[in-house]
Amino acid sequence: MTFTSAFLPNGMAIGIDQNPHCNGVSVRVVIRSAARHDTVPGCAHFLEHCIAHSAAPSGGSVIHALEQLCLFSNFWTGKERILCLADTSPDHLSAVLSLFAHALLNPAYDAATLARERARILHEEDERRAATPAYGCLDRNIWGDHPFANTPLGLRSGIKALQAEDLEAFRHNHVVGSNMGIIVSGPLCPEQTRRLIEAEFGRVPKGGSRPVQIPPSFRPDVRLSIQKGQEMQSLTVTLQHINPVPEERASYVALAALLRVELDKRLSSTALNYAGAYTDYVSYSDVAHCEIGITVSPENAKAGLDLVSATLREDAAWLTPHALETLKKQWRLASDFNNNDPRQRVSLMTTEYELTGNLVPWQELDARYDRLTIDDLREALHHLDLANPALLSVGPASPPWIANTPTPLPAVMTAEPGIGF
Repeated sequence: MTFTSAFLPNGMAIGIDQNPHCNGVSVRVVIRSAARHDTVPGCAHFLEHCIAHSAAPSGGSVIHALEQLCLFSNFWTGKERILCLADTSPDHLSAVLSLFAHALLNPAYDAATLARERARILHEEDERRAATPAYGCLDRNIWGDHPFANTPLGLRSGIKALQAEDLEAFRHNHVVGSNMGIIVSGPLCPEQTRRLIEAEFGRVPKGGSRPVQIPPSFRPDVRLSIQKGQEMQSLTVTLQHINPVPEERASYVALAALLRVELDKRLSSTALNYAGAYTDYVSYSDVAHCEIGITVSPENAKAGLDLVSATLREDAAWLTPHALETLKKQWRLASDFNNNDPRQRVSLMTTEYELTGNLVPWQELDARYDRLTIDDLREALHHLDLANPALLSVGPASPPWIANTPTPLPAVMTAEPGIGF
């Protein structure tokens, strides 16, 4: 098994993972620009729709042509990247690469496509806000006026106003070789695969350097209370990672995993809820945060938040060598089952490329987790800002950090008074 990395003359990064123990091929094309780089909020996501629905050379749209060739295919936009995904067979790799390259170079800007996708995105925005009451509000309150506060869907006013020239301007500046990478895993000949990629993606213009943004940071005392007609109270605590280093992500993923285990134990022993806790470490190129979520009855809301706070302060009880070794054994078992799956491999390598711009073999990324020590995790905890948590309460009752009556959702969200955490 070999991993080959290279750069095309246009600057596009290529990572080819030779994986002879599988029969499928996973392809990920990464554009390292998205919502935080929007000139009009929502333009990167709207462009992604136009890319997916570009006309395939054989007729129909690219997205429908991919459905005929792939087990799974998709286009996705986040805060920092547009992602083109396909899981296919080696026999179809050339056709899939050709469709991706064609779509990126020839988005559909015709009036019918723009009208249809505009309507779909507006429906998507409605559904997102209905499912997640704090969607957009939380981002703006945490990040303020920094472009990182842009949600991938953008503002409704922007979605309605976007025109083909806005989308093309974003594509011209960001869908360029110097800002792109492609990672492939499967039973491949590296040299032949490189030639296939260059034949299709060599046509992408190189482009220039992207302006560097100042890293975003949490605003102080972010407290959001959203009234919603539901019986249970959902509480989310978000802790900023101060001065994150993406290459050290493994420590924080492990820390979040062990924190969830301890929270589950404490929630179970106190009978505060049934489902346990949710924890996740969310990392970007220059900012990261740890999310902690619990769902409790309104009368248990304050006790639940106190439990989260106490657990974070009492780390000596759960950040132990034994707990870490148990977690690492579970991860080794997961690797034993998954390390020949090309989807698992490209997921690891794509995440690393998205965060750092580096092409790293999946074996090295997997080994980072096995090399972790308890001191790494203790150091990681010290880099989470426990003094300035962002708190979100969604439910029928007052949030646990204020004593007055529930605050209805205003037109513009403002921060609640801060509390000691």
